[in-house]
Amino acid sequence: MATDPANLESVFAAAWPPAEWRDVHVVLAVSGGADSVALLRAAIAAKKQAGGAGRLFVAHLNHGIRPVEAAADVAWLDDLCRELGVPLTIGNADVPALAARQGDGLEAAARHARYDFFRETAERLGARFVAVAHTADDQVETVLQRLIRGTGLAGVAGMPRVRPLSPSVLLVRPLLGVRRQDVLRYLESIGQDFRTDATNIDPRFTRNRLRHELLPHLRTEFNADVDEALLRLAQQADESQRLIA
Repeated sequence: MATDPANLESVFAAAWPPAEWRDVHVVLAVSGGADSVALLRAAIAAKKQAGGAGRLFVAHLNHGIRPVEAAADVAWLDDLCRELGVPLTIGNADVPALAARQGDGLEAAARHARYDFFRETAERLGARFVAVAHTADDQVETVLQRLIRGTGLAGVAGMPRVRPLSPSVLLVRPLLGVRRQDVLRYLESIGQDFRTDATNIDPRFTRNRLRHELLPHLRTEFNADVDEALLRLAQQADESQRLIA
């Protein structure tokens, strides 16, 4: 786990060595939130040091849920990408309409729309990787959500560090070993601001209730280290699943 916020860039490089991607194109999935902006800044720092023939690109999807705020997010991100010298691709989706057609809810529809957009963008740009900014906190929430819903060993293992999006594109999660508090401290240490999405506190969404209600209750009333316990469980399940495979 990252404990020194000033060290997040080296944690990123250790988790995803630039030698693996310096000579191929990479799409960075950036919403404008703290985690994805930290991913962007850490990837740029690693790229500057490593060099190589590949390029970094940023992809951002407007989900069609917050029209006014989303437009402001896009304008803010466009300014940041221009400042950092990274090309930006904007996509648009009508997630509420997709959710109504698919019947799986807004969260599932948004997730499917995002990954379809990232895959299509990477294939169009000839990128080998799509990097997303899931952190250890996201892993905790994912494992807990799957346990509550009922899952097997593969589900308890949580999100993998790498998985295929298509035959030519891999999804990678370089910040999966980083806690969210370290992300915030890193951004503060480099003077980088970020956007806040109001839907991240909307109690209609299961993950928000886990993050803001259930996990704080578990930490206070049952186990102050429940996050670490869930992360250990995920790691052990992943190792067991690999052994079985």
